[in-house]
Amino acid sequence: MFHEIKNVSQSRGEPFRRWFEDNYFDLVVWYNKNGSFYGFQLSYDRYRHEHAITWFSDRGYFHDKVQNTAGSVVTMTPVLVANGPFDAQQIAERFRQHSAGLEIEIAEFIYDKLTHYEQLRPSDAKNKKAGRTPL
Repeated sequence: MFHEIKNVSQSRGEPFRRWFEDNYFDLVVWYNKNGSFYGFQLSYDRYRHEHAITWFSDRGYFHDKVQNTAGSVVTMTPVLVANGPFDAQQIAERFRQHSAGLEIEIAEFIYDKLTHYEQLRPSDAKNKKAGRTPL
């Protein structure tokens, strides 16, 4: 079950963000000034082979491996490295099962975006990555 991390630092000039976590996922949600969703990053399999699916309204989807420093204690900011196929159906279902504790609007938005990713043809997903900029 997700819980919200309170008092998340906000960066000047960047969209407002909220951060949620549970034992499998980390979720960051960014908002436009009008309160609508700007984007999200859902990290999954946090303690084994962490990956992240990211979506922004102006850039689309990205799937990355989260690369930490060696050892059990993270001493640096994790780096996102482009990383192959994403099993959207499996992650969407697991997200749905874990989404208790999230506001319904957030849970539905993320689930809808995950299931929409599954509907993209491979060429569509590849085209979305073409304009990628570092996150």
